[in-house]
Amino acid sequence: MKAGPNTINYEDVNPLIKKFTETINLARTNRALVGINNTDFIVGVLYGEHSELSMHYKKIDKTHPVIIGRDFWHRITGFPGFYDQLVTALHECISNLDTKDCFQKGCEELTNEIRTSSLFHF
Repeated sequence: MKAGPNTINYEDVNPLIKKFTETINLARTNRALVGINNTDFIVGVLYGEHSELSMHYKKIDKTHPVIIGRDFWHRITGFPGFYDQLVTALHECISNLDTKDCFQKGCEELTNEIRTSSLFHF
């Protein structure tokens, strides 16, 4: 499972495909899972649309399905409208966050941490 449509690195693609393929082949050899195939191993992406997938995900999708956003959450929960309700709820939470002075407080805390750290000598 990955977070978004651009959250996989190039160097992770081939090892992931290789690991999926090796696991499927081992299961077939050991007759552990009768009828197992490439579409039984998927990459789930929490948010986004299929059209937003990076080229790295598209490469994986050629051999193993990449399920994203609405379709992913429908498959996980069984509720077709779950993703839309989740997005709405997250937007409401974000909109209601009290961020007044948040950056100012963070900068002050970081400044104090740097001043008292043994790593820095001013």
